[in-house]
Amino acid sequence: MFTIDATAWIYDRFLNPDLRVTFLSVGEGDGAVVRFPGSRVMLIDAGGAYGGFDTGERIVAPYLWSQKIMHVDYVVLSHPDFDHFGGLDFIAMNFAPGCFLDQCARAST
Repeated sequence: MFTIDATAWIYDRFLNPDLRVTFLSVGEGDGAVVRFPGSRVMLIDAGGAYGGFDTGERIVAPYLWSQKIMHVDYVVLSHPDFDHFGGLDFIAMNFAPGCFLDQCARAST
């Protein structure tokens, strides 16, 4: 049984030719997990962290782990409002993003 799961995971993670986008309800808006063909993963926004409820920890991370995603290649912040970036601390500490893009970085290039 383990072989079937491992084979399915390898195909889904590394060989699937489809671009897949999953929207996550993270409070005021949506976050998005973009899975590129191959193995690259992009997270767009991670919601806020209000009153002890961190959407990065309680919503985004459990989704990523359920998909066996342990590393995020790109984190994108659509705009610098707390309800979009408050949950990114937990993601940064647990998923070691390789690149961070924000509105300011796009404007300066």
